[in-house]
Amino acid sequence: MKKIILFIFLAFASTLGFSQWTTLSSGLNLGLTSVYFINVDTGYVVSGPSDGGRILKTTNGGDTWLTIYSESTSIPWDSYTSICFINRDTGFVVGTEGEVHKTNNGGTTWSIVTDVSSALKSIFFINDNTGYACGSNGIIIKTINSGLTWSILSCGTYDYLNSVYFTDTNTGYVVSYSGKIFKTIDGGTTWTLLIGTNNVLNAVYFTDFNTGYAVGENGKVIKTINGGDSWFSLSLGLYPPEFTSIYFTDSNTGYLVSFGGGIYKTINAGNTWTNLTIGTNYILYSVCFPNSNTGYAVGYNGIILKTTNGGIHVEENQLPESNINLYPNPSNDKIIISSNEISELTHVLIYDIQGKQIMENSFKYGTLIELNVSELPKGIYMVKLITLLGVETKKLVVQ
Repeated sequence: MKKIILFIFLAFASTLGFSQWTTLSSGLNLGLTSVYFINVDTGYVVSGPSDGGRILKTTNGGDTWLTIYSESTSIPWDSYTSICFINRDTGFVVGTEGEVHKTNNGGTTWSIVTDVSSALKSIFFINDNTGYACGSNGIIIKTINSGLTWSILSCGTYDYLNSVYFTDTNTGYVVSYSGKIFKTIDGGTTWTLLIGTNNVLNAVYFTDFNTGYAVGENGKVIKTINGGDSWFSLSLGLYPPEFTSIYFTDSNTGYLVSFGGGIYKTINAGNTWTNLTIGTNYILYSVCFPNSNTGYAVGYNGIILKTTNGGIHVEENQLPESNINLYPNPSNDKIIISSNEISELTHVLIYDIQGKQIMENSFKYGTLIELNVSELPKGIYMVKLITLLGVETKKLVVQ
């Protein structure tokens, strides 16, 4: 019988004030504006205003970084604002000079594939061929041949467009400095104004065709569940920072980074957020997770932060075993966790024997939690329960 040790952490969101992020060194005092990892080991960052438009690469999970731009690669000294890759070899960078740079060899050499008159702020590819970039003066550009040629589009505004995201080749969104959200359903030929807010919107991100988020200044986080037809505000319950970037690893688990150096995490599609204490006050501009556990955030003064456990670490105080009950045990279907201590938001994390996080969820209110264990392999599990008062560990047998 295969044995797996599984840890289930139950915690109130307010207790998750300790996080596990490691500060990596880029070796440069640059303002890093964008980060993109194609896997847990290989990633890229670019630098922004007044920092020479540098591109850095790591192949060992951020332990060391190499500046891969040089004059011989025809990369000028402008400011880079966004980077993305469509596979391990092919990537794109845009910047304030209106140029789109492309590499076909993992960053060894770069070439300028188009040059427009407006600054470009964001670039996004929906597949290997189709990509979009947006920027100042309401400019949107599009390629359908992996960057060989680009066409200029317009959403009917001269506003500064800060972020672009497409859910398929036809359906996409841009957000603007004046707080507007525009949508296209015909690949960018025409655009519709969906909503206007009173806050700068810095980033937009969709987890599926209908569910999306936009974030910006004054703690603005808005969400749609109907493809942008309507939007509603999410509350983080804290002093509002300015959010600069958003990234989701699945439909429920997402991260925000802010001007105040904070990283915020949700495990319930934005209903509640946890402020992950990371020990820095530097502005963070961009966040990226190549898998559900491993993530990177970058920002001012060359800061690069990394987590390998989803960003969360909880201090533990052991509880008396009588506080929490788990039944039936053994089980082959569902288990019930009951306790008078489970009365508000309950956080659930599941880890395997190697410490890899397998599942994460949360429950609001009530004294009973029901978990489905029918898909777990037969074996012996350790269930670790963390409530507002501390931690308890129990054995669970799945038959």
